[in-house]
Amino acid sequence: LGIVFTVEQETEEAFASQGDMQDRLYLLLFFTIVVASLAGYFSAGKLADPIERLTGEARKISSGIFQVKVDTERKDEIGALGKAFHEMAEKLSHFYAELQQKVEEKTRALAKEAENAKRFQKAVQSSSESIAIMSPDEKILSVNQAFEKLTGYQQKEISGKNLRLLFTIESNRQSMDD
Repeated sequence: LGIVFTVEQETEEAFASQGDMQDRLYLLLFFTIVVASLAGYFSAGKLADPIERLTGEARKISSGIFQVKVDTERKDEIGALGKAFHEMAEKLSHFYAELQQKVEEKTRALAKEAENAKRFQKAVQSSSESIAIMSPDEKILSVNQAFEKLTGYQQKEISGKNLRLLFTIESNRQSMDD
């Protein structure tokens, strides 16, 4: 059959469908960008909000408030972080209370020791017997008035000196006077 058909079409008309397709492609690209941006915005909020709440609770803990409320209902990494954070706050609260109790006990014990030391010092000072309180290395820490009268040395003169050395010097003085 040797029939040949020729179709003539204007160039503008031939490429008109390509222009429509290009316009549709730009429109589709625009909507894709808008949808992706909105999805990113809401996803970021869903991620950032819990982290901001955790940050606020961390600030409370750093200021000494250990009773914090952390959202642990989520089943993702943020939920796991919240749960770990809550456990940490409970442990810190327990350790802080325990430490505070120990400090109070130690304070009471020190106050009792201080009161006993005052009583002891008063008893030593009011004693008619000569008393010198010594350190383990035999240095004089304190003497009472009876010691001062007996030896002739004042507290400020002999504090920190070795008692044996003082009596050695005193013996030498008496030997020289004889």
